Amino acid sequence: MMDYNEKDLENALLEQLNATEDLLNEWVDDPYYADGNMINEFWDHIRRAPACGIIGDYDVDGVCGTFIMGKSIQK
Repeated sequence: MMDYNEKDLENALLEQLNATEDLLNEWVDDPYYADGNMINEFWDHIRRAPACGIIGDYDVDGVCGTFIMGKSIQK
């Protein structure tokens, strides 16, 4: 299994989306944009929590999202 780092995954996603500099600027201006500090704070809370529940619905994106979040938290 190949080991990827966060930057590799980000670059691959941006390439698949054909993200331009203008599009990236729009994302940064998005009020729901999660900066690095917010993401680090989220993971700090997850690491300190004695337990964590993940709730997802049972359609395709809900099942996939729940699975991905579960695998992410297990690491």
